Amino acid sequence: MYKLAPRKTVAVGLVAGALAATLTPAAAANGNGFLGPTAIGANPNLHAQLLLDPHVLGHQFVIPPRPLPTLPTCPDPAVVDFTISDVSSHIVAGWPRYDFRLTATVRNVGLAAYASGHNQQSVVITRKPISGAPVSIGSGNFPNLAAGAERTVTSSVQTNWSLGAEFPPNFDVRITYDPDIRLDGNPHNDECSSRNNVMKLNGTQVLNLLRGYTS
Repeated sequence: MYKLAPRKTVAVGLVAGALAATLTPAAAANGNGFLGPTAIGANPNLHAQLLLDPHVLGHQFVIPPRPLPTLPTCPDPAVVDFTISDVSSHIVAGWPRYDFRLTATVRNVGLAAYASGHNQQSVVITRKPISGAPVSIGSGNFPNLAAGAERTVTSSVQTNWSLGAEFPPNFDVRITYDPDIRLDGNPHNDECSSRNNVMKLNGTQVLNLLRGYTS
C-alpha cells in the first residue's frame, strides 16, 4: 500500500531546464513515497507523474519539459499604427479650424520576408462619414517587406475640422490582397494571420488627438 509522502520530504526543482525530484531519507521513515500528477509552479510546459520507491534513495529523476511549439516562419504584414500627422490650424470666422493627414504604418511582424507582385496587395485609408458612402483618401503598396521592415501610407489633407464638430467621420486603414493570392504558387506572400490587417480611428478619437496639438 502506498502512502503520500509529506511535501517536505521530497525535493522538487528545476535542473538544467527540466523537472527534477529526489527522494530524501526522511521519506523512507514514512514508507513508500508517491507523487502523483502534479502541477509544478505555473509553467504549463512541465508535466510529470513520479513514482518514487524507498529502494532508490538518493537517486534523482529528471523529466524533460514538454517541447515548446515551433513558431511559424511565414511573413505577416500588419497595421501597427494609425494616427494623425501634419497638423496645422487657421482661423475661420473667429474660430480655429484644423487641417491634418492620417498616417498608417505597416510592419512585417512575421519571421520571414514578404515578397510579392506589385499589384497583389495594397494599404487603403478610408473616410467613413456618418451618412453617405465611404471615400478612399490614401493608398500605398509593399511588394517586398523584410521581416521587421515598415512602410508608411499617408492620406490626403483633411481640412477645416472644428473641435466642436458633433458628427465627425470615422476612418480606417486596411491591408487588402488579391483574392487569388494564395493560389499563385508563391508561399512568400501568404501571410501568417489576417487578424492584424485593420485599424480604426473614430471621429471622437481624431478630435481628442487634435486637442492634444492645442494644449
